[in-house]
Formats: sequence, C-alpha cells, structure tokens
Amino acid sequence: MIQLSVMPKTTLLASLQARLKTMGGQGMPQTTEAFKAGVRAIEATWKSVANGAPLNGEVLVKNPSGGYAAGVKVRQVGPFDYTVYNDSKGAEGIENGTPPLDMKQTHPYGPKGRMANKGTKTNPRWVPYLIVPFRWGTPGASGGHFRNIIPDQIYSMLRMQIRAGQFIRTQVASETHSEPNFWGEAVQRAQYQGENGREGWGSMLRGIGGNIEGLSAMDADTGKKKGSAYFTFRVISADSPAGSWIKPATPAKNVAKKVADYTRDIITERVEAAIKADLGLS
Repeated sequence: MIQLSVMPKTTLLASLQARLKTMGGQGMPQTTEAFKAGVRAIEATWKSVANGAPLNGEVLVKNPSGGYAAGVKVRQVGPFDYTVYNDSKGAEGIENGTPPLDMKQTHPYGPKGRMANKGTKTNPRWVPYLIVPFRWGTPGASGGHFRNIIPDQIYSMLRMQIRAGQFIRTQVASETHSEPNFWGEAVQRAQYQGENGREGWGSMLRGIGGNIEGLSAMDADTGKKKGSAYFTFRVISADSPAGSWIKPATPAKNVAKKVADYTRDIITERVEAAIKADLGLS
C-alpha cells in the first residue's frame, strides 16, 4: 500500500498541531474545511493522474487501469490528520518500480499451469506450462481496454466468413475435465467445441503471421444478441527459449510523491490562512 499524509509541514502548523488535535476541531470551522478541501484535492489529483491525466505536463500513468484509480482512498486518523492511500495491487510497482520478471520461472508453476511430457512413455520428462489468452479488440473499440486491435480488413474478412459458416466460432462446452498442475493438484479445466456442437476446436486464423496468427472467434452470444470475442493463445513453458517471456524492469513513477509535491504549497497556504482566520490572526 502506498500512502501520504495530509499534514502540511510548516512552522505555524507544527506549533499548532498538538493544540488543534486537542481541540478536536471545535471552534476551528475554517481550518476543518481547509483540511477537508486539501484531502479532496489530493484524492482528486491522484485519481486524475491514475486515469492518465498529465501532472505538470508529464503523463505518469501511460496505460491507466480502473483498478489503480479505484485504489485511491482516504482515511481520517484525527480531527486534522488524514491519510490518502492507494491499496490497489499494482500501486507499489507503479510507485517504486519493478525488477525484471522471468515469467518462465513463475507462471507455469501457478495453480492454472499444466504439465506436458517432453520425454517418452518409458522415460518421461514432465515440463510445466501455461496457456495465456490475449484478447483482441475490434476496429473502433474505445476506452483503451485492448492493447491489440484487429485490422479493419482482417475483421471484415472474418465477419463475412463467420456469417457464411466458413470460419467456425469456438464455444465453451458444458463438460469440464480434471487435469493436474505442477503441484499435483487436480484442476478443473474447461473444454471447447466448434459452434453448434461441432467436434473439436473451432477455426483459427492461419497464414497471416505476426501476433494475430492463430486468432480464434469465441462465441459470446448473450441470448438477445449474437456476438464474438477474439483471442489468440500463447504458451509460457519452463522450456521456452531463455530470452523469451521476460517482463522488463519498470522505473519508479513516484506518483504519490509527485502528487504530494504538486498539491503541498496550495494546501499549506489555504490551511495557514484558515488557522489565522479561526484564531483571529488575519
């Protein structure tokens, strides 16, 4: 969890902080409101930055996610003591950066991992692997939720072939099967079939090359509307080439620190002015 305190550090506030807490806000209405306004300003600024807005002309979060923005919360500790924090899963990595990650050493060993025999029946060599789905957006998809967008020409071709029954969509079958992961845990796995109960997996896009190779159209009908969701599938294996499936290190963004620096002066001025007004010093 990443957090910052909403207590502007000035000589005036340092000398009055203990007294303010003892008074519990009684008789200090302007100071109370100034603190609340300061908290709202920090919270709003952090959420804005988390959603991709620039701060001092710099975009700190280039691939915003709803989870990071939703993780910004406020906790009141005392009458004039607030903490604004972010408890989202990725907050620590965004703030302080992350080291490089070799996914071959982690993902195949997770609960959804599978096992493949790369040896023989008499001399088996079991290797863990994980099938990773990548969803593709259709042309015109909005909101920045998809990193991959199907090119217009390919999408038009797919739609025509799906309507003509030439490209078979894949459906999730009602049955499942049990299959162990690396740890020997029995995991229920989904089974798939071609549209309308056709045996086996549906069609896959072949001969295109690039990341879109192997694209599948998954049945996403809602009952009221016919729809498709598009996926490619890749395999992370403990046997994958040494330089593959490595997530590079990410630098520290210092979002909380920069938000605090950005809002500190204006909040300090407002709080000082409110204290003077409440104490009749202005």
